[in-house]
Amino acid sequence: MPVDIAILAATLVNQVLVPFFKKSGENVEDKLSESVSDGAAKFATSMASKLWSRITSRFTSDRDHFLTTSFSDDPDAASALLIKQLVEKMREDPEFRDELAQLASAKDPDGAGDVVQIFNSGNFVDARQAHVEHGFIAASVGTVNPSPATGQTHAPPPPSIEQS
Repeated sequence: MPVDIAILAATLVNQVLVPFFKKSGENVEDKLSESVSDGAAKFATSMASKLWSRITSRFTSDRDHFLTTSFSDDPDAASALLIKQLVEKMREDPEFRDELAQLASAKDPDGAGDVVQIFNSGNFVDARQAHVEHGFIAASVGTVNPSPATGQTHAPPPPSIEQS
């Protein structure tokens, strides 16, 4: 089954690399160990490093280097552009796409899940209106406050994602 490129790129960037770089001032592995086993934390940080290494090996132009440096400095600000460029690179090279999908879906030997699941352990994701395909989720993420009148939450629908 083909992997949806936009979903894969958004998942890798938003669910693995943004948290990885946002926690880089701390010991990422120790931070993850608060919600998963030490082995799972070591596996997830190793996989995140491999993903980043593989991605940056394809971002070789001066423009690409500026983007990856900007992302590592401020992942929230540069994430959308990184996703866009990553989609383009994966469209140009299906082997690269498949390699990233394989790295993202590799399972922790201790049974904690894949790198996306481990990085998101302890985080609640309301995926009722998300698009889920091949284990990857694309959804709007944000704080949803309960309605003062009903006490229920009403999340906006996720933005549409270009399908490959």
